Amino acid sequence: MHPHPDDHLELDSSTGEDGRARDERTVIAPELLARAVARAGADEGWEAAAALINRHWDRYANSEPALLLAAFKALPGEALVEHPALLAGANYLQHLVVAADPRRFHDNAADAVGRAPDGGAAFDRLVAATSRSSGHRTAGRLREARRFAAEGRRLLDGLTDVERAPLRDTLPHLLVQWGLAHQFADLGGVRTFEEAYELASLTGQPAIARRAAALLAWLHADRGQLHEAEGWVARAAASGVPTPRYDAPLHLAAALIGNDRLDTAATAAALGALDEVDIGEHWAAALWVRAWAARSAEQAVLLQQRLEAELARTTPAVTTGGANRRYLLAASAQLATLRGLPLDAGDAVRFALDDTDPFDAVMTAASAYRAGNAREVLRHAATATGGRSPRMRAGAQLLVAAARQLMKAPDAAADAFRLAHAVIEAEGLHASYGILTPTHREALFELTGLRSPAIRLLGAVGEQAPPTATDALASLTPRQRDVLILLAQGRTGTEISRELFVSPNTVKTVTAHLYRKLGVHTRAEAAGIAFRAGLA
Repeated sequence: MHPHPDDHLELDSSTGEDGRARDERTVIAPELLARAVARAGADEGWEAAAALINRHWDRYANSEPALLLAAFKALPGEALVEHPALLAGANYLQHLVVAADPRRFHDNAADAVGRAPDGGAAFDRLVAATSRSSGHRTAGRLREARRFAAEGRRLLDGLTDVERAPLRDTLPHLLVQWGLAHQFADLGGVRTFEEAYELASLTGQPAIARRAAALLAWLHADRGQLHEAEGWVARAAASGVPTPRYDAPLHLAAALIGNDRLDTAATAAALGALDEVDIGEHWAAALWVRAWAARSAEQAVLLQQRLEAELARTTPAVTTGGANRRYLLAASAQLATLRGLPLDAGDAVRFALDDTDPFDAVMTAASAYRAGNAREVLRHAATATGGRSPRMRAGAQLLVAAARQLMKAPDAAADAFRLAHAVIEAEGLHASYGILTPTHREALFELTGLRSPAIRLLGAVGEQAPPTATDALASLTPRQRDVLILLAQGRTGTEISRELFVSPNTVKTVTAHLYRKLGVHTRAEAAGIAFRAGLA
């Protein structure tokens, strides 16, 4: 059969000497595909290399399975880790090469890229375990994700130095995935991310070093260890150029640090930067940080709508376990407080509060405090005062101090407040004082004779007016402003993409971000703001 006219196979017109395609419509000869994939991975990253394989799958999967499998093996190591579905394709091709009967193919969970579980190269086994961990994590099966991460670690520890040597460039990517399994299970991951950062730095991989540093910055900021978090933010910035796909934790850390320090300008800048990158798996963390940074009932209403939309589109397994559950519950509680409402009883049921968990105990104690039930505050908060997280310790001790104050026990109240004050001032967790009413806070400062320069900032933050349309316009990035002007001129999404030399998907993403900043939902509403501001 003669190939389709668009299927150019001649090297002189469609590919370079290395087999790299010069045009996305070009078909690469099967014997050159592996080299082309390797070159794409080196020059443009694993996503470009994987796209090259996807584009040739239908053509070569059955006619040239061995050569297509060779192209799979030329992928950068992180490709199979970041996109576990590729393993099923590799498994299928391996079966075709060995069994030559596609009807007998069965994907046995891609345990070892088509090989028996105990066989195959070290790389195949490590990637298989890690990809299984990644797949389970993104589906919300956190116990299984941790189990396969542990299996990957066991396999790695069992390798000799000779077996480890060829894996030196891939190991940082594997370590990041193992760390993510622990992070999303809410069980840390610091040591694994530190190992990934060190190995990536030693092997000259600044992008993965930056990613590991960003994840470390977020983990420490989440716990309230702000000095450690700031150090990792600095290391991430020094490690490599911005990577929109993986920089969300970095901007989340910066936003949380700014909010904890009551630095509204730094918080706003970090949240603006967050709008420009892929949020990925950190969407629940982003909702919490935005809720924690919100300052008005109007903002809370908009964020509550976003939270409900995310819950509606996401499977319960992803929202009701691990770190995501904590972020969503914290966001719900903060938004309810801003709106002057109690935490909805449905939220408490949906997120299955467990008083043996320090975070849940503080949440329950805070709710009891707002209800004026001092005994319930003490019963719940006391279980969280000895936790490892400075953020939880500070919140628990503040609530204990307020409860003791309500119970007319000034000495006990003063002791608890001094402990909270020491933790807060050591890390700069000044926003934590906001868990108390101004009256109780001021009385405790007077009782203990302690002072904090940040208290005046807390008052200023709490009293600031809701943002105006002018404030929102000022927060737009140059790209968002350009899109807003063109929208107001009546341009279509396709016309805007051509005008700005970006893809239609980029236009959609930028439009969604500017709508969110402006607090609007339609083109007409956005255009109205632009017209009133004289932009169009």
